[in-house]
Amino acid sequence: MKNIAGKSLMTMKECVKFIGLSRSTIAKNIALTKKKKMTPPFPFIALFVGEKRQQYYFDKEAIINWVDARSFG
Repeated sequence: MKNIAGKSLMTMKECVKFIGLSRSTIAKNIALTKKKKMTPPFPFIALFVGEKRQQYYFDKEAIINWVDARSFG
């Protein structure tokens, strides 16, 4: 877990273990969210690590809420 701006955030590896989706599925969800084609939007935080490279982090509570919304939506 990383702590950014007072929030405990999961890395991609931790998120995969936590929700049981593959890295590619999570990447597809991020892409769909960026294109505004996913309801509810997949909760992620993108931080630039290089000029064009981003690293993604996930708030555990937001992921739990997203999974609940998807299963009851």
